[in-house]
Amino acid sequence: MASKILIVDDEPNILFAMSRYFRHLRYEVHCAQTLEEARTKLQKLSYQLLVTDLRLEQGDREQGFELVRLVRKKSPSTRIMLLTAYG
Repeated sequence: MASKILIVDDEPNILFAMSRYFRHLRYEVHCAQTLEEARTKLQKLSYQLLVTDLRLEQGDREQGFELVRLVRKKSPSTRIMLLTAYG
């Protein structure tokens, strides 16, 4: 069974490129564009890796940290990769 990865980013091009890359490596990839969509997926499944953007939606909040806290509480063994292009 393939390891599950959740990729969360509000940029469709980033989701497309990253999901294609990880699928090529034979991972089971799930994607979300919003904090709420990611929360829903995290409630339903456990993932071996979470790759998330620090800032998901317009504004100054750093929603990626909210996902990190949620994953740490639900599945402490999940590895996390936090990305940002924010200056």
